[in-house]
Amino acid sequence: MDKIRAYLSNLGRKMQSGMVRMMMGRRGPDELTLALLWLGIILTFLSGFTGWGIFMLLGYAAEIWMVFRVFSRNIPARAKENTWYVTKWNTVKRETKAFFLRIKLRKQYKYFRCPGCKSRMRLSRGRGEVEMTCPKCHTVFKQKA
Repeated sequence: MDKIRAYLSNLGRKMQSGMVRMMMGRRGPDELTLALLWLGIILTFLSGFTGWGIFMLLGYAAEIWMVFRVFSRNIPARAKENTWYVTKWNTVKRETKAFFLRIKLRKQYKYFRCPGCKSRMRLSRGRGEVEMTCPKCHTVFKQKA
């Protein structure tokens, strides 16, 4: 029993050191890799529920791209892709959070856009017609709350 335990322990150490050597000089997993993994899993399950093979193909494509990114040695290109993804994902998260906040506060505030630069603004309800100045483009306009 001790020989088996020692053999398995030694095998585990060899596999770990081999994996470390193989991953040297490679990008490894990052945020985009994790997103591709989840996308592949979701599309594969969706294919199983709908029976549409296109979801299975798209899921496999996402998973293949994920594996390619993990083992790629072109670190600057993978870092650029990840930066692009993180920027877009943070924008989606910020806009979604702002949307639900607007829904939550819709009884206290009226939300509208500036006619000049289209930036989003808010005004307390019940104030009547107010002359406003946009803080970004300094357009002056009247808004009813």
